[in-house]
Amino acid sequence: MLDIERKDQFPSSFGRLPWLIKFPDEEKETCTFINFTNGSKEERNIPEMKGKKCFGCFGEWVLLIDKETRECFFLSLVSYSKVHLPPFKESIVCIEKFSLSSSPTSPDCIITYASFNGDFILFCHKHDKEWTKLLVPYYHDQYPHGCSGVNVIYNGWLLILSKCRLAKIFDFAALCDHKRVEVIPSYALDGYLETYKMDKYFVESCNSLYLVIIHKFGLGQHVIHMEVHQLVEPSEESEIQDRLYWNYVPNIGDQAFFLSRYNGVSLCAKEFGVEPNCIYATVPCFDGERLYKFCLDNQTFSFDLLLPEDRWNFEGPLFWAIPTSRMQAIEFETPLDVVESNKDRVIIEENQERNQISRQWTDLPIEMVELLFQRLSLVDCLRVSTLCKAWASTSQSVPEENAWPWLMHSPDVFNGKCKFFDPVCGKEYSLEMDVLFTNQQIAFHSSRDGWVVMSEGDEAIYVLNPLTKEMIELPGLDCPCYNCISFTGVPTSPDFRAFAFYFEYDDNDKMVKIYSYRPGQKELTETGQEELTETGQEEWTETGQDEFTETGQEEFTETGQEELTETDQEEELTETVQEEWTETILESDIQFCGTINNPVFLHGEFYCLDRRGQLGVFNPDEMTWRVLTKPEPICSDVPCYAYACCSLVEIQGDLIAVFRPDTPLKPIEVYKLDRSKMAWSEVDNLGDITIFVGFRNSIAVPSRLKRFRNSIYFPKFDDREHRNGVFYSMDDHQYHPRFYGVEQPTTYVWFQPNKLLLQKDMDAETSSLQDESSLKTLN
Repeated sequence: MLDIERKDQFPSSFGRLPWLIKFPDEEKETCTFINFTNGSKEERNIPEMKGKKCFGCFGEWVLLIDKETRECFFLSLVSYSKVHLPPFKESIVCIEKFSLSSSPTSPDCIITYASFNGDFILFCHKHDKEWTKLLVPYYHDQYPHGCSGVNVIYNGWLLILSKCRLAKIFDFAALCDHKRVEVIPSYALDGYLETYKMDKYFVESCNSLYLVIIHKFGLGQHVIHMEVHQLVEPSEESEIQDRLYWNYVPNIGDQAFFLSRYNGVSLCAKEFGVEPNCIYATVPCFDGERLYKFCLDNQTFSFDLLLPEDRWNFEGPLFWAIPTSRMQAIEFETPLDVVESNKDRVIIEENQERNQISRQWTDLPIEMVELLFQRLSLVDCLRVSTLCKAWASTSQSVPEENAWPWLMHSPDVFNGKCKFFDPVCGKEYSLEMDVLFTNQQIAFHSSRDGWVVMSEGDEAIYVLNPLTKEMIELPGLDCPCYNCISFTGVPTSPDFRAFAFYFEYDDNDKMVKIYSYRPGQKELTETGQEELTETGQEEWTETGQDEFTETGQEEFTETGQEELTETDQEEELTETVQEEWTETILESDIQFCGTINNPVFLHGEFYCLDRRGQLGVFNPDEMTWRVLTKPEPICSDVPCYAYACCSLVEIQGDLIAVFRPDTPLKPIEVYKLDRSKMAWSEVDNLGDITIFVGFRNSIAVPSRLKRFRNSIYFPKFDDREHRNGVFYSMDDHQYHPRFYGVEQPTTYVWFQPNKLLLQKDMDAETSSLQDESSLKTLN
């Protein structure tokens, strides 16, 4: 129980829910307690922590090391009791990961420490007089990657992650006998080398071990993606009985994960009154310490700024303090079912008011209807036109500008659900697609002409049309680290070709790898004859009088296949299918620091924008690559390894580059390519253009509506009252409705719907596109 005499040193609700604690550092001697539910902070002075450095929280226990004496001990935040450990004499450059085999009060407790980028581990029993140092061959011939310092003791093993996500496994029983053991590489997670940095966490939950990977982008360490994998032990029936492997999982059930600087804790969400199937993680960014919330139910994430003054503070990180002796459960002031019933009652009352008003919509003048159409989404325009015959012809004049790009994302792949969010009108639609019924992780890469490139797992790649349900499967691409992927022409056309780009990160490397694929490739060869072969399904052989042969002209034989040969012809036509991607390595005299944003296909060539603002051009017909000396780089001082959040879009033949910071502290910079001078010129006003930017792809469209012009939309939405798109206004250089606290899908792509295809779907007896907005409830 909490010490009654000292309970005033803790916030009043401490122990009732997880709290974030920032421990004393060189600048301050007090502890900062942060309520993650509302961001409130309270300062407390704990004498036992003065002059100490914290290296992790384990439930209610804090691991502290004295900066001068190197005394090492656990301190209970509930009872203030101590569990002493041997003095820790090794120098520690940064915050690294300690792990425990059990509670510090357990007599069998073992503590381990894995050095960052080193070649040893330290471990001890709590009653040992000194730490035992064990040299470890982290570097393996097949996996030459050093240690990341992230380790965990699980099921009798010590698992250590390398920098490339490879888990090194040690038999912990051998460690207890102070014996050296060899490294056993387990299944390596592939497919995500394209991101700049990854934070990795081990989390034990419900007798299982999970690995959470958070992908970050840019110098500001902006989070763009998150994934969860579960460690699977081979069973007796398994074909692979000699190793463990990681299995991607889309949810964590009734649990909630809390992550902070290499540490992860799992809780029963219902017991602590927090939202289930969610992951909360603290991440230091350019604008301060952020708290990210990943909601696995709808595959979205959001973040709030907890400590704006703490930018890149690695000396005094935040830790989750979750006392095991919980004082009481959180009680909701208003039960959730009451809230829902109140919401339903409001909707019923609004419906009753609407039913009392009777109006003849068909009496509206056509001119007014056309004005109405200009303010509706494309789907609403097409649906309104079906209300009466007089409006049917008006729908044909619906401007193409109403076909805003939609944010396509998949909230639940196990149920085959895909959602489309119209950020301008705040409408959301859902669609079921067979390809999304999968237990693999999916990712959207690019879109063009109503088609979307999607990958499933490590290698499977599809090009699909969401509205027609057409799908073309491409061969697996054995290059998990490609930066971007795009295509030429409509996938159903004969000139369709797909290309994947991979750019090296080294400042001295000037190489680019191009992976190309063309289905149904035709090859024409002049050999003086034409041969056509068709394979039959059954074997059938007839000899004797049924065999007919004319010398020099034609021979026909049925023996399980039909062979037709004509001589004295001029050409041979054979049709072959390319079954794999072709790799081409190209070089330039100029270094190109490519990004993960897709190139622009313009005038038969791909234009790529790098982090510095240079343009690289790839010609798919000649298979050539060149980096233009003009325009000159926009940001010549940006290092090649530093990702820049930049996008290249095309509008009416013009190329526009958008450089966006990771925070609202700096304005978004927009540049337009002046082709007459071949130079970038900064743009202060986009005019009637609206740009939709993302990390994978970006789209620019003209706008008839004044309130949407001169804006840059982000793949984010705000759900405070009703769903709204988030955009940056070039007029006032502000984010609307706000920058922090909004949601963003973990996997998405900007998709521009086709008006004709949507019209066919609306005319169908049962539309496959389902309206998810609140208006559907009111109708």
